[in-house]
Amino acid sequence: MSAAAETADPANLADGIQSLITSMVAERGPDKTVCPSEVARAIAGSDETQWRLLMQPIRRVAVAMARAGTVTIRRKGRTVDPDDFKGIYRLGTAGDATLARADDPAGDPVTEGASADGAGNSASVRPLSQ
Repeated sequence: MSAAAETADPANLADGIQSLITSMVAERGPDKTVCPSEVARAIAGSDETQWRLLMQPIRRVAVAMARAGTVTIRRKGRTVDPDDFKGIYRLGTAGDATLARADDPAGDPVTEGASADGAGNSASVRPLSQ
């Protein structure tokens, strides 16, 4: 971990993480995502024992940012609820209208404005069974 990251207080570290996530996601663009480990490596360097220490703080900041609507948290290419996801995730630009349902084992997305019968869904979304 860099000397600055080791001595920074948690609030400053969180602010730095937030700024870095914002810039990396914006730089990557709307059709691409950023891995949280990329953020950690940008702060701590390539020493795995150092950057891994940042993974939980990065996750906490990412969840707060997703709640605020400044980024999206994605799993398997779909935006997920920041309060109800587990495992590996990536960070994307805000404004993705597709949200995977946590209670749906298939992970089928729910699109804003779609009716219960699937009308209004794009071709990439499986219609609901009737």
